[in-house]
Amino acid sequence: DALADRLAASTEAAGVEVVTKRQDPFEGPGLRAAPVLLLAGLDDLAAAPELREEHFGPVAVVVDVGSQERFAEAVRLMPGTLTATIHAEPEDHAGLAPLTTDLAELAGRVVHNGFPTGVAVNAAQTHGGPYPATSDSAHTSVGWTAVRRFQRPVTFQNAPEALLPEAVRGA
Repeated sequence: DALADRLAASTEAAGVEVVTKRQDPFEGPGLRAAPVLLLAGLDDLAAAPELREEHFGPVAVVVDVGSQERFAEAVRLMPGTLTATIHAEPEDHAGLAPLTTDLAELAGRVVHNGFPTGVAVNAAQTHGGPYPATSDSAHTSVGWTAVRRFQRPVTFQNAPEALLPEAVRGA
């Protein structure tokens, strides 16, 4: 019900286009939801806070920011999150360093040209970020580093060398 309520608010927001067709209701036992893809512009995202809320279901909101110069504006609109993903071509890397830095402040894991993996308790896993992604942004909620309460780890998954913070570059 919460997913249906959140989705209803998001799809009714001005400027939002429903790219996929919803397939309701599903028949049979259990809880199910059809995947939904929404498209909005950056100005629509700014005007509709419901688009920035997690839907806790198979919903993606794609935002057309219009230009690379507006990336920072888009990031400032978003709440803390577990992961943030950049999909880009190598020729775009030179202009993405500021965005990567901004996303590291927003998310517990920055993924480049990939998709976030599941959560595992191991040395390489971080699963956290600024509120509301976790209740305490000072540490990850899983993995061996969970006992370190004085850090906020950020993982850069598949990030090109040029986009990594200086301290973690291979050179």
